Amino acid sequence: MKTDTLAKKRLVLAFKELAKEKPLSKISVSDIAGKSQLSRQTFYANFIDKYDLACYMYSQEITDIVNTHNHDKNFQHLTTSVMKLMKKDLLLYKNLMKDIEGQNSFFSYWLSFNESYMKQHVGKMSPLLEMAITMYCYGSMMGIYCWLFHGAKESEEMVAELITQNMPEVLKAYYL
Repeated sequence: MKTDTLAKKRLVLAFKELAKEKPLSKISVSDIAGKSQLSRQTFYANFIDKYDLACYMYSQEITDIVNTHNHDKNFQHLTTSVMKLMKKDLLLYKNLMKDIEGQNSFFSYWLSFNESYMKQHVGKMSPLLEMAITMYCYGSMMGIYCWLFHGAKESEEMVAELITQNMPEVLKAYYL
C-alpha cells in the first residue's frame, strides 16, 4: 500500500476533528475524506478502513510518548503521560471507546496494543507471566476507561499511581 505522509496527516487531523463530535461507528470514510479535502481513493491508498486510521493515530501518539520516556524507564510517569494525552482529547477518546465490544472496537485494539507493549519487555515468557500481563492490562485499561467516562475528574498522576501500585508482584521486576 503506497502512502503519502502529508495525506496521512490530513486524514488523521480530519478524523480527530470528527471523532470529537461523534462515535467511531458513526464516522464514515466519506466523512473523513470530505473533512480532509482528499478523495476516498487517497484515503484507501493510506488506510484499510477507518479502524486502521484510528489505530494508526493512537500508535503514532503513543510511540511519540514512549520515545520521549525511553530513557526514563518510569512506568508510572509513562502511564501519567498517556492519560494526559487522553484527557487533553477527552471527547475524542470517549467517542473512540463508546463501542467497547466487537472485532473493530477501538477498546480491543487499545488493549492489544498495551499487552504487546508490555510483552515486548519480557524475554522468555512463562504462562503465569503471560496471564499476569493479560489480566493486568484488562484491569488497568478498564480502570482508565471508567476514569474517562466519568469525566476524568481525578488527576492523571493519582490514577497512574493506583495503576502502578496494583501491578502484580510477578510483573514489577520487569516494569518498576
